[in-house]
Amino acid sequence: MKPLTLFLRGAVGALGLMLSACSQSDAPVSQAASTVAEAALPAGCLIGANEAIGGPINLIDQTGRMVTQENFHEAPTLIYFGFTYCPDVCPLALQVEKATLARIGQQGQVIQPVLITLDPARDTPEKLAAYVSSKAFPDGLSGLTGTPAQIDAAAKAFKVAYSKESDSTSASEYLIAHSSFLYLMDENWRLMAMYPSTLSPDEAAACLKGAMKTEENPT
Repeated sequence: MKPLTLFLRGAVGALGLMLSACSQSDAPVSQAASTVAEAALPAGCLIGANEAIGGPINLIDQTGRMVTQENFHEAPTLIYFGFTYCPDVCPLALQVEKATLARIGQQGQVIQPVLITLDPARDTPEKLAAYVSSKAFPDGLSGLTGTPAQIDAAAKAFKVAYSKESDSTSASEYLIAHSSFLYLMDENWRLMAMYPSTLSPDEAAACLKGAMKTEENPT
């Protein structure tokens, strides 16, 4: 690939995309290679390989099955980090993801959507099973949880910033402030693209299409 270096912090700062469940949290600082001209991409969309983002996972899915990245080698995987008690950002991100995948057509049907919780204390496999089955979310959405150490390792691998914050205004007791991005991984668990959850379905679809086109026609 011909690298076009993009600094995510600059994009985040320009667009005000420091997102979280209810409050702001630091976004990952990264560089990404791109074979698509920056002007052709939606703002915040980063396309290309980046070995600094992504890594092995050892988690549990909503059925109670132990899974690693090897369980997702048959198709591209679209990952979002959030939690089921999230009042607004997470469910909206997943609803937009559903609309985004619908806009891609057959390619969208191949992509495996995955939600990795940042709240393993409350997000048990049973809780995730009920949550990911919502018709408002992408079809076939897989929910992953694990021990706090396993979740922390996954978050660090994807440069996800998150922290526990008390919430005396609701029955949830606490919320998880976190950066809010989606990560498209290829069949070999390498980053193809990442983008903030605030992109519209059309913008996110353009980002994913650009990433898959680049993957099919590397230069």
